[in-house]
Amino acid sequence: MEATKRIDKYLSGQMEAEEKRAFEQELDTNKALAEELALQKDMNRFLEKRRRREALKGELDSLGSEYFGAKAEQGRVVSMVGRRRWALGIAATLLVLVVAWFALRPSLYEQYAAHPPLALVEKSGADALTLAEAEQAFNKGDYRKALPILQEYVANNPDDDLVKVYLGIAKMEIGETPEAREIFSSLATSNSPEIRDFAVWNLALSFLKDGNKEACRKVLQSIPEDSGYYQKAMDLLERLK
Repeated sequence: MEATKRIDKYLSGQMEAEEKRAFEQELDTNKALAEELALQKDMNRFLEKRRRREALKGELDSLGSEYFGAKAEQGRVVSMVGRRRWALGIAATLLVLVVAWFALRPSLYEQYAAHPPLALVEKSGADALTLAEAEQAFNKGDYRKALPILQEYVANNPDDDLVKVYLGIAKMEIGETPEAREIFSSLATSNSPEIRDFAVWNLALSFLKDGNKEACRKVLQSIPEDSGYYQKAMDLLERLK
């Protein structure tokens, strides 16, 4: 599909500046395109998880064969001790694989934390190349790289509440959830419904990331029906039961 090709080109950083600007403007009005972009970002995250699982499985299989496996050579019967060691090795390998599977599968937070793309290049007050670097890093999930640039931008543009939310998201993603919650909470009463809803949704996600389901529920229950995040909030509440 044409939309999929454009999204792949956007996420890989291959779009020229003008094409990228037009694409991001379209995201504001084309809900289907924005949803497909979020879905593609989720898929990329899932594929990376699967790649890590396959690599781990290969390593464990190799270790199990090297240290526990006892093969029968041609014309020779495997000894009882060898068979027992082989069985124990297989059992140990399977146990580690099961544990690894649960450890690497997408968490509930990862399933819902599909962040809208950051758009900074059209803003003023900072070097355009630096802003483009932060934008590309954030949209690829490299939050540590984007964080210091976002911090500097917010320091120089304290009235840009939208970028403040993205700064909070970057902090949340790298594990600085208390600092992220301070940002989200400060914007939860914003006069702008867009900023307020965006901040409150991410406030709920910050509690979900920390495993505080009760606090997450309370925030989700506060999201009004006219919010663009209401349906997501209800879906997440159902999963938290």
